[in-house]
Amino acid sequence: MTIKKQQIISDRGKGRLKIAANLLRSEGMNFDGENFYDAVIKNISELDEKRKSEIKSMVDWVEEYEVTDKELYGVALAPARSKKQKTAGKKRSSTKRFPAQKL
Repeated sequence: MTIKKQQIISDRGKGRLKIAANLLRSEGMNFDGENFYDAVIKNISELDEKRKSEIKSMVDWVEEYEVTDKELYGVALAPARSKKQKTAGKKRSSTKRFPAQKL
């Protein structure tokens, strides 16, 4: 799997590469930086054929799962939030106080 500089990756292709990157991150690979998609493609191309097939099968399954989920529930899965976003909600909720109830 190779990509040329002028080649444009479709939205579906980008989604599949993001899924593959998440699967490979669980094995300790890191894809941060400007050339995210190129880095994912490069790492996948360096895998042996058996592992490429496994990753492709898992990406197919996840993609089908997300499509089915969207069809059943009418919404796509929520994207993962960053740690900053997660803690921001906790700070806001901790500042709200409920008035004391009288019995």
